[in-house]
Amino acid sequence: VQTCALPIYRRDRNRYKKIILSRVGFSGFDSINEQMAVDECQRLVEKQIKPKSVFQLLIHFILSKRVELPRYHKLAEIITDAFNTHERSLANKIESHLLPKHKELLDSLLEKDEDEQLENDNSLKRYKWTLLKRVSQSPRASKVKENVQDLKTIRDIFDSIKDVVEKRSEEHTSELQSPDHLV
Repeated sequence: VQTCALPIYRRDRNRYKKIILSRVGFSGFDSINEQMAVDECQRLVEKQIKPKSVFQLLIHFILSKRVELPRYHKLAEIITDAFNTHERSLANKIESHLLPKHKELLDSLLEKDEDEQLENDNSLKRYKWTLLKRVSQSPRASKVKENVQDLKTIRDIFDSIKDVVEKRSEEHTSELQSPDHLV
């Protein structure tokens, strides 16, 4: 293969691609269609759909608009960016509602439990949150009391941050009811 033939091949391939797309009634995946796909992907991600489903629905959406499908890498990039953007948006919204006392309370769950380390000298230190998630199935009174105490701790934490959850829930409901969201 001669090196000068390569640019001719690409030019011919692009020309034939345009001809084929126009004959079957499709348009190329240009920047306008890419933005349309990005917007649709962001809408799907906001509905909390799984990545696999977002991928399938995005392909269906692009084909329904009679647009050429881009390569997998491009679709994966669009979906990943949409999930990352949505995650940052949620984190910023939660951050804006948390008071310093809430942050301290939540941070305390990520501290290592010193008491457990003293009880089990050979065990790893575990976060308090990990210990709260573990529920003993033992019918012994001491284990039942521990479970009750853990559940009370979780309830106290929830009660202290309940207003943040309710504010976010109200905002989300109002966002869904806004005319901008229906577009």
